[in-house]
Amino acid sequence: MQALVTAPNKTAVVADIAVPEPGHNEIRVKVHSVALNMVDALYTQYPLGELGRVVGSDISGVVDKIGAGVKGWQVGDPVAGLLQGATSVTPRPGGFAEYAILEQDLAIHVPAGVTFDEAATVPLCALTAAQALFIRLEIPAPFPNPYTFTSPATDAPNILVYSAATSLGLYTIELASLLRTTSGKPYRIFATASRKHHAKLLALGAEAVFDYRSPTWVEDVRKASGGISYAVDCISENESTASISQTFVESGGKIAVIRSKDWDKGGIREGVTPLYGAVWQGLGHELIYNGSY
Repeated sequence: MQALVTAPNKTAVVADIAVPEPGHNEIRVKVHSVALNMVDALYTQYPLGELGRVVGSDISGVVDKIGAGVKGWQVGDPVAGLLQGATSVTPRPGGFAEYAILEQDLAIHVPAGVTFDEAATVPLCALTAAQALFIRLEIPAPFPNPYTFTSPATDAPNILVYSAATSLGLYTIELASLLRTTSGKPYRIFATASRKHHAKLLALGAEAVFDYRSPTWVEDVRKASGGISYAVDCISENESTASISQTFVESGGKIAVIRSKDWDKGGIREGVTPLYGAVWQGLGHELIYNGSY
């Protein structure tokens, strides 16, 4: 089969490689669509481990072959899933190929009416957003899950989604719009983005949207919200996390970030805790990412 693999000089090339075989509890997918994520480009330019590894994270297609022990899947089923293509020195497979392998319990059934292109955009960003809200920030999820975090009883907390017009930001806002306190009050959602995206974000559930280019956006967020309690930094670049921390209530709070744990945390306000996470933790395998397990 043909696959996109890491190559010298910070590039990727199409190469002929063997068609993978599904192992126990695995399904093989005939790939129809893939989604491009920044992390795919990053680890093509700065590959980890040996060259020649298949890149790519988000895929969709149809089940082509079933491994031993698989239940709930049949050949021909539409499917989407997340892979860890070349983003760790751990030899996990990628998805930018004619065929890919998914573990059955990490694959998503694609419902009727959803195209393969649409389905391929879901796994990485949706899981990253869910991990940020429902694990790192410890907000109770609006669906069954193994965690037992406590929701505020009355006051609706304020959430800031920074860089909300990104794919991750859009999923974060849609999930946050489902949140309720124990008394049924919706959480208040604030966002930053370029002005051209404001109407869309307001329609998705943001109470107010601010232009991150404005020199007064931090003060504007604090004034409109009365202070932020939770935040998701969807870009995690340069001073974004430090700036976000200045929007928080005096008692502080938590920011979910997607960068390395070892970045310079200077400028982050006292009492505000940045919580690092990698989506690959959701795959349930030991891995080395950004120099640590």
